[in-house]
Amino acid sequence: MASWGATTATTVKWGTAPGGGNGPSGSVPSVAGETSGVDTGGMKPAGESNMNGNAGGDPPGFEHEAPTYTNGSVEDGAGNVADAEGGEAQKCFNCGEPGHRAAECPTPRSMECRFCKKDGHMVRDCPDKPPMVCENCGQDGHMRRNCENARKINRDHIADLSPDEAWAKLEKAVAERDLDDTKEAVQEYVKALSGAISYRDLQEAMLDKGINLFFIATERDLVNVFTNMDFQGNMGKKYSISYRFSEKPDRPREAESFPKSREELLERLDNAGEVVNSGQLKCHNCREIGHTSKFCTQERVEKPEMPKISCNNCNEEGHRLRDCPKPRVDKFACKNCGCRMPNGSLFQGLPYGRTSRLPQLRLGGPFVQGV
Repeated sequence: MASWGATTATTVKWGTAPGGGNGPSGSVPSVAGETSGVDTGGMKPAGESNMNGNAGGDPPGFEHEAPTYTNGSVEDGAGNVADAEGGEAQKCFNCGEPGHRAAECPTPRSMECRFCKKDGHMVRDCPDKPPMVCENCGQDGHMRRNCENARKINRDHIADLSPDEAWAKLEKAVAERDLDDTKEAVQEYVKALSGAISYRDLQEAMLDKGINLFFIATERDLVNVFTNMDFQGNMGKKYSISYRFSEKPDRPREAESFPKSREELLERLDNAGEVVNSGQLKCHNCREIGHTSKFCTQERVEKPEMPKISCNNCNEEGHRLRDCPKPRVDKFACKNCGCRMPNGSLFQGLPYGRTSRLPQLRLGGPFVQGV
């Protein structure tokens, strides 16, 4: 008698096929009616095997067409290739028809534009596509990686105040020495003037009004993806701005980088800005900006060695604990006899409050008997 084992076939009409009708146990597989919760009334749907090998509900002598197995798939009468696990026919990504893959499709590749949904061209050649817009300056005709213009700063998240209201808020924030409110008031004042003010102009105005807020410009070593930007969006400035309530350094180590006079302080502000992300691409091969590693012309740099996987059971490298071929080592077992209590703890199960006597027990004596 042939043994079918646990072969599982999936057909379009019957759901899950039998899994061992002629086997020694005569196991009954799950069918579409059982998995969906539909009551079949005690009748076996077509395709389910009985103990005698006949299909349930079919007359004696009726034989079902045996499915054809090809490389883990089942081919039905229509010639569609069905996945043995999913039960759905694999369709070609090109023509949408089952039975073959896109690499074997006899139908010519459809060239459909993703923008206008018309055939005959790709999206990069679409005549209806609007011109490219730079994400940095907002102008047409170039991309951000090639942009040399000033950044278009979006200040929609900043409150709309009049110049007088923003200036009054700035004076109050500086008097209270509230740094967060001070930075917010500065941005609101710049927005009220539509960005038509520089760091130097604002610093001179605060000096004239006796407001003790100073834009200290110092030279810093920035990561190459960051840059200094002024109120107008001009990037690549030399000095980085920090907000201070005194023009003197707070720490002795800052004295070397601080401007030595008020004239130098104002002069540095002409080439200063806040630290922002430049938005440029960074190559992970040469660590330079302006391109990605795919288009890098430098020699490929070998990546640093990844951390090695080690097993906590045998302390060898190359596999994890769950894949260790060696017997498990119980690290919580007794170092003397190698035994372990069934409940997993050496002292678990002792009467409550009696563990204080444990230090009085002899290591070589009987195990806490009489405690």
